[in-house]
Amino acid sequence: MDLRVKKTRENIEEHFLQLLEKYPFQEISVKQLILECRINRSTFYRNYEDKYDLIQKIAQEILEQFRRALRPEFLFLPSSKQRQLEEMLTPLLDFFQKEGAVLQVLKRRELPIDLFGDMHREFSKKILQELEKKYCLDHERKLVASYFADVISANILAAIQWWHDQCPHMSRERILSLISTTVIKGIAPSLQEKL
Repeated sequence: MDLRVKKTRENIEEHFLQLLEKYPFQEISVKQLILECRINRSTFYRNYEDKYDLIQKIAQEILEQFRRALRPEFLFLPSSKQRQLEEMLTPLLDFFQKEGAVLQVLKRRELPIDLFGDMHREFSKKILQELEKKYCLDHERKLVASYFADVISANILAAIQWWHDQCPHMSRERILSLISTTVIKGIAPSLQEKL
């Protein structure tokens, strides 16, 4: 992508998120946005169809970064490898720390996207793919694996969200320890027993 186009898009997205902090999505107009960005209307429409396309592209980029942070192979580490499991979860925590402010804005607003649902579904899908690689799953066992993939994804994402919302003062090491203990001592043994 041309550097000027990249900078223009970053400018538009940054100002859009700033507006979203102040106003509901429905109240933000393209006119208001181009005034904030100090660009002309044609520049906006060269990059986005409308504000719905803009929020969709922001969500897609965040989701792509989220995908790159996923390391579902942590499921198969023995309990003696808790430190290694924590290292595999670190990119996920890094992602949430880096994108935390943007995610908080998106979480507070009613939007025509379901970013957090998409993140859960993506994580769950990656976990299920790992389970399918590891185990020979018939239909019944695939349903059970799907259940565990959903539970594991929901558990880890809820723990990270709790950390950001309720205990932001808690150290990364402590939240990593809590998540890894839950996986190693709680979910993983149940998973291995059922599959």
